Amino acid sequence: MILKLRRPDDFHVHLRDGEMLRQVAQYTASQFARALVMPNVPPIDTGPQAERLRNEILQHVSPASFTPLMTIRLTEKSMPETIHEAKRCGVVAAKVYPQGVTTGSHGGLTIDQLQQMGAVFAAMQDVGMILCWHGEFPGPGWLQAEQRMLPEIRKVVDDFPRLRQVLEHISTREGVEWVRRCPDMVAGTITVHHLFLTLDDLGGRGKFGRGGMLQPHYFYAPIAKDDSDRQALAEAAIEPSGKFFLGTDSAPHPIDRKFNVDAGCCAAGVFSAPVAMAALASKFEELNALDRLEGFTSAHGARFYGLPLNEGSIVLEKQAWVVPETVAGMVPFLAGEELSWRVAGIDNV
Repeated sequence: MILKLRRPDDFHVHLRDGEMLRQVAQYTASQFARALVMPNVPPIDTGPQAERLRNEILQHVSPASFTPLMTIRLTEKSMPETIHEAKRCGVVAAKVYPQGVTTGSHGGLTIDQLQQMGAVFAAMQDVGMILCWHGEFPGPGWLQAEQRMLPEIRKVVDDFPRLRQVLEHISTREGVEWVRRCPDMVAGTITVHHLFLTLDDLGGRGKFGRGGMLQPHYFYAPIAKDDSDRQALAEAAIEPSGKFFLGTDSAPHPIDRKFNVDAGCCAAGVFSAPVAMAALASKFEELNALDRLEGFTSAHGARFYGLPLNEGSIVLEKQAWVVPETVAGMVPFLAGEELSWRVAGIDNV
C-alpha cells in the first residue's frame, strides 16, 4: 500500500548548532519542506542571531528542498525594536519560555516579567509575528503545569485579539479543550511522542515500557501524562478544524546527556525526526484516520502561519521495519520498536 501526501511541515523542531546540527538536520530536511526552528539551544534572542543560525542550517541541507523558519526567544531584554528588527531579518515567530521549565529556559521569563511584555506583544501584533508558548507554569506541580499556565496565556489572547498564538506541544486534555474554546487566532501543536506515550511508558510499565525500568529516552517536557490525555490529543490531531497541527519537538541529545551517570541527571528531549512521518502514518492508521494525516502534517499549520501549501510530495509505503537502536550516535524515538509504515521517497516538484 502506498500513501502519497503533500510535502509536510514541522512547526516545532530543535536543530541545535555546530556538529550536532550537521548530524541531525538531514533527518528533518529529508521529510519536511519547512520547519520552525526553536530558539533555546543555542539561545537565539535577536534577528541577526536567527539569520546566522539560518545560514548555518543551510550549509547542511539543500535550500532548494528545505526552508528553515526562524524564531527568537523573548527575554526581559526584548523590546518592540527587537521585534521590528527580527521581522526585517525574516523571523516568523517569537517564543515564550517560562523560566526554568525546560532545556535552555534559564533566560526565559518569570510570570512577573511576562506581565510586563505588553509593548512587545503589541509590536508582534502590528507586524504579524506569531507568538509561540511553552505552556507550562514554572515551579512545583509539574503534572499540572500546563493547566496552571493556561489562564496566563488567556490574558494575552484577550488583550491582543489580532495576535496569532500557538500553544506548543499540548500534553493534556485540558490544553486541547482550551485551544478549542479560544478564538481562531489561537492554535496548538501536537508532537509525535505525545500521541504514543503515557507516564507509564516513561516509568517502564506501559505499552512501550521495558521491564519496569525508567526510560530516559521517553523523558521530555512537557512530560507525558495519562492515557485520557493521550486519547484527547489523538482526537485533536485527526479533527479537521485546522486548530491543531504537527510540531514534532524533535530534540536530540547525545547519549551521555540522556544517561549522565556522573551528574545523576537526564536531559529532557526526544529525537523523533528520523521516525516522524513513519510513526505518524502508523498511528493515524491505528486511528482509522489516514485520510486526515495530510491535513495534520501538510495543511493546517501552513494555513495558520499564512504560508502557501507545499508543492512537492512525500511517499509513504506500508512495510514493517524496526527502528534502529541508534541514529547518528543518538537514540531515536521508538528505538527497537516495529513500525508498519516507512518513508519511501520525496518528490520536490
